Amino acid sequence: MSLNIFKPQRNGNGACCNIALNLDDKCFYVNLQRQVAAFDSPAPFKGGKRLTTKLSTFEAGQILVCIQRNFDQQMVHKTPEATTNIYFQRFFKWDDEKKAYTTQQLGYYISVTRTPKEGEKDTIRVGFTYGEAEVLRQYLIWSLGLIFVKQTEEQKVKAETARTNKAEKSAEKPVETPQDSEGVAPTAVDDGSL
Repeated sequence: MSLNIFKPQRNGNGACCNIALNLDDKCFYVNLQRQVAAFDSPAPFKGGKRLTTKLSTFEAGQILVCIQRNFDQQMVHKTPEATTNIYFQRFFKWDDEKKAYTTQQLGYYISVTRTPKEGEKDTIRVGFTYGEAEVLRQYLIWSLGLIFVKQTEEQKVKAETARTNKAEKSAEKPVETPQDSEGVAPTAVDDGSL
């Protein structure tokens, strides 16, 4: 299951966000995509530039803390090919007259900036209203719970496999004949008591 947030704009500068749980990798994949067509077209995002990044469980936790404590966070991923900056920050109202942001918070936004070793830097950003941020928070909590359940099940299987392997190895070992201090095996002596 994934969470989708679509933010088309009349001026064509909108974007959408898809956050998808990957239980096999125990992480989240975040896809941000630019709007390419008119606001009211059937597929305003189809074919738009896309940036994809991965969030670990701890990075998902950082987003949860940002929402719960209302502050900004930055995460950085570096590879030999590029540096990716992931921002989860508070979103403020823009004042057209003053050409500046006001102190009125409208919600949050997620932004991904990819800077390749060669080529141009690219950024895509998607805003979340308070309601959407709450849905994101609940989705991340629910998804983390699924990851923890899967990890617990895998640990149980691993422990059971280790116990089974140990038992099988013990059963395969030949029983050694006891020996005295000189390495000689004792022999049965008929003392006539039977």
